Amino acid sequence: MATLCSDTIPFREETITLRLPGATRPVTLMHITDIHFCECDERDADMLALMRQRTIRFHGAPQMLFYRLLDHCYETKCDFIALTGDLYDTITQANLDYLEATLRRIKLPWGMIWGDHEWYGLKNETREQIVARLGHFVQHRTWLHTRDLAGVTLMFVDDTRFAITPEQLAEARRVLDASKSCLVFLHIPMNLPTLREPTIAQWNHCATLSDPDHINPEHRETTHAFERLLSEHPKVGGVFAGHLHLFHDDPLTNGARQYVSGPSFEHCCRRVQIVPAD
Repeated sequence: MATLCSDTIPFREETITLRLPGATRPVTLMHITDIHFCECDERDADMLALMRQRTIRFHGAPQMLFYRLLDHCYETKCDFIALTGDLYDTITQANLDYLEATLRRIKLPWGMIWGDHEWYGLKNETREQIVARLGHFVQHRTWLHTRDLAGVTLMFVDDTRFAITPEQLAEARRVLDASKSCLVFLHIPMNLPTLREPTIAQWNHCATLSDPDHINPEHRETTHAFERLLSEHPKVGGVFAGHLHLFHDDPLTNGARQYVSGPSFEHCCRRVQIVPAD
């Protein structure tokens, strides 16, 4: 693990290199997750005290730290930024405003998915209203969308309800079958045996996608099938997730790995160097 500094904030950056079929040139992707903006104003006066407490919980300035992480991406010549959710901590009008303004200011190609915290604190704003407000950032396909990076497909899948729907499963299979190589981005990581112990050590429970205590029973079969698909499909070059606030990586049956990245509010990021396999 490399330790880097931007201004006075130390970054903990892990770097991996992936040799991927279909990649047309070397490129670098930065995985950033679990930022937890804590903006609040008088429009949500009943949330002010909580957001002050949460700001302390996230070490005082997650918003400023995120901008420094972006500067780090620019300075180190990243080609793409992948954001995997919990960009803000709780729904407030100020957090929604801040997130929208921040996404508009990113100077590199980027992709994102929601985290479970994007839906914390739903009051007058429904999930559908928030998606309508921010959905244009993800091609209005918040449940699954793709980007291309130098011939590599980047697939972003919303699993924040601890579920994968039949529509998501079918689309994920179609995307993988059509790809030369695919990197998959989730918020909640897949439930792998080697991840269970460190997750319980961190949280006292196993908050992974198909864990029996968390999985959405309505979509149990398709969620398990999705995890098998990603673990076995030969086009999967890696799976990336956040949510657990720790660094970890675990082997998949197809020879790829699932990479869980540490939280950005603790100055963490993961650099992914992609090089052509041919």
